[in-house]
Amino acid sequence: MISVLLWIIGLYAVAAACMHVWFRRRQSGKRQYVLVAGNHQREIEGYVRKLQWQAQRLGRDFGITVLLSPESTDDTAAIVERFARGDAGVGLVRQSADDAKRARTREDWERELAGDGAAPGQEQWIWVELPPEAVNSVAVRR
Repeated sequence: MISVLLWIIGLYAVAAACMHVWFRRRQSGKRQYVLVAGNHQREIEGYVRKLQWQAQRLGRDFGITVLLSPESTDDTAAIVERFARGDAGVGLVRQSADDAKRARTREDWERELAGDGAAPGQEQWIWVELPPEAVNSVAVRR
């Protein structure tokens, strides 16, 4: 009776260990977040900090690239550059007007951002297109 109970407990422990290894192996690889931004100086710091916190909480290898549109006229680039100087996982890529006209696909950008040395399929790309800056709907009374 006790030997059967020990066998059941042993098999349960082996199955749990196998599931743990399988789950961890499935989550391996780097996550690369690409934030497509324009005039987002008020929100960009919050987005970057939240992504960093989430990735660190999960214990994942991650990178954040901000793809800045050519129409951006505010301090979004300066804020991201400040992050890039302090953290190796954050980068800034400015879209040129030619890139916007050519309508480059996500795959084109992923190939360019990954570089020549990256093995295909080892990074998981997560694209986040930030909404256009909200127009202040509160009327100013004078």
